[in-house]
Amino acid sequence: MHDANQDLRTENEELVACIRELDITVAEQAHGVQRLKDRCRSSDADCAAAMRYVAQERERMKAGLAVYNAELDKLRQYLEEHDRGKV
Repeated sequence: MHDANQDLRTENEELVACIRELDITVAEQAHGVQRLKDRCRSSDADCAAAMRYVAQERERMKAGLAVYNAELDKLRQYLEEHDRGKV
């Protein structure tokens, strides 16, 4: 009976040690997953900021092209009038 109890205690201690090791592994993995989540949040925020910047620059470029085209139309009109001798 004593040997059986001792065997059970030994097995129990081994299982407890195994569970502790697994707990450490799970904690390390949870920490790694949290770091990845944090990096993803940071990357998502950077991506959103970049998309806003691109949208703003696109609108700025469109406005600049509209002004450029208006000035180009004025220049064409001036050149046409100049060619006809009106200037």
